[in-house]
Amino acid sequence: MPRLRHVTLMMVVLATLCMPALAQDPTKDKLRLAATYERTGDMRSAARIYLEVLEARASDIAAYEGVVRTLTALGQFTSLLPIVQQHDERVATAESSIRLAEVLWKLGRQDDAGTAWDNAADRAGGDADAWAEVAASQAGSVANARAAASFRKARSLGDDEGAYASQLCALYIALGYLEQGAAEALKDYDASGELLRAQGRMGAIMASAKGRTILRDLLLTDDETPSIERSRLRQWYFREMRDWPTALSITIDIDKRTKALGQEALNFGDAARKEGAYDVALQAYEYVLSIAPNEQRRLTAIYSYARTLDVKFRSGKAFDRDDAQRIIDRYAAIVRDYPTNWYASNALYQMALLELDVLKNIDAGRDHLQRLTNQFAGSPAAAEGAIRLAQLYIGLEKFDIADQMLRTLQRTTSSETQPQRDLAMVIRGDLAAWRDRLDSAQMLYAEVAAKPGSTAANDALDRLLLLQLAEQDSVAVAELRSADKLRATNKPDLAAQAYVRAAANARDAELRDRCRFAAAEQYVAMNQDSAALPILESLLVDIPDSIFGDRALWLKADIAVRRKDTSAAIDALTILLVQYPRSILLPDARERLRSLRGDTQ
Repeated sequence: MPRLRHVTLMMVVLATLCMPALAQDPTKDKLRLAATYERTGDMRSAARIYLEVLEARASDIAAYEGVVRTLTALGQFTSLLPIVQQHDERVATAESSIRLAEVLWKLGRQDDAGTAWDNAADRAGGDADAWAEVAASQAGSVANARAAASFRKARSLGDDEGAYASQLCALYIALGYLEQGAAEALKDYDASGELLRAQGRMGAIMASAKGRTILRDLLLTDDETPSIERSRLRQWYFREMRDWPTALSITIDIDKRTKALGQEALNFGDAARKEGAYDVALQAYEYVLSIAPNEQRRLTAIYSYARTLDVKFRSGKAFDRDDAQRIIDRYAAIVRDYPTNWYASNALYQMALLELDVLKNIDAGRDHLQRLTNQFAGSPAAAEGAIRLAQLYIGLEKFDIADQMLRTLQRTTSSETQPQRDLAMVIRGDLAAWRDRLDSAQMLYAEVAAKPGSTAANDALDRLLLLQLAEQDSVAVAELRSADKLRATNKPDLAAQAYVRAAANARDAELRDRCRFAAAEQYVAMNQDSAALPILESLLVDIPDSIFGDRALWLKADIAVRRKDTSAAIDALTILLVQYPRSILLPDARERLRSLRGDTQ
């Protein structure tokens, strides 16, 4: 009997202990269900359940936060306002006042929101951190003017005159206060040293002429000897303004003060060359040559100087024999003084191109290429040289010598020469096809086409498709093959005629367009624009369906530029941009349009 009473007593105690837990289960279940609805995006159902829990238990923080989240997501701020007001009256914290202010601001009650934010600052102690917290809330609510005022208040309560500069800069720019924004950007940069962040902020300020003037005045009112960090910012500004001479003088000052021994100027010269500021790039390299004791750096400067001269004169209209010879002499000095260096191989290759393409000195160009392939076998420059040398022999119809050179290139094993080795196989396939060894040609093309990522794979696949097309279009394909051979052996007039015949015989529309475009290219190369234009116009009839339309428009722009018809060139390039939005010519077309319109500085 006592044992039974003891068991009964234990059951009563356990039941009593479990009652609170059982009483909580419905609330927890509701909150879990509401959270599930919220995760699935059903905000209305979630809000309804959160509100039910909150009405039953006003102190339930999870329910309150759930109501705030869901009603905010639904944009129901009118319904949310009394809830956050009651919560603020009950708990009276800085956080509750900030929440109330944000809802009031959303409802357009700006004065009431301002009062709530002031209350939040007071409840948080009214110090710098309190006002910074309020300012962050105001900025998040896009109350930019109030946020700026609050950050200024926070700064005034501290001892750091540059505090909150990053936040103030962003707010001032958003408000259109460019002068204040620039000043804060500079304060933030001085404190953080974050150059990229400063450049981003200042880039936004420089979007207007007024902003550019403000920034220039601000940067130039600095000390006569600014810090290295400020000097880098100045250098960036003048580069953005395309004031390259000023940027160079600042760069040289940085180089001297940091004892970089020319490295700063060398980097600047490379950047200026890429931007087309060739004269300033040359001056930068000259400075490096005048002070750099490092032999490798001097060699880099010498080579970069020669490359810049080369690019400068090739990009201009007046590129005469004297210019070419002056550049060749620079390259020759590198080959003479550093005969085993990597730069010497590239110098030899560039010398060969100038001799061949500008001076038309075939023997000298061939000698440079032969020396390159012999002395630097296995290097990328030597591989490029071997391709060009083989093309020279093909032009002389010495196909066996060319084929042997390409075979030798194929036997190299350097991973850096893989693109040239693949191209060599395609050219060997062409040689075989021209001599009616179609099986050999097909094997060579197929091997390259099967290589994933090969730069020559598309060319190889194109040749394979032509071989297959020959079954239905044998006359046109044979004529096309003959035309390609005539082009490669420097007979542009005969090649153009053969392309025209191939187009006339072609049954396949794409093959016909290909032959037409090739004929137009040959006529343009011979300065026979009047013969090329009708062919190009026949291609443009099918825009945008013709796959050669973008190239035809580009070639038409070439002719217009040569005829000094800027308007016609702009029209052709504009049509290219509109009708062929995925063309690989798009970046060059945009740049060319800017140049023709005079947009580039």
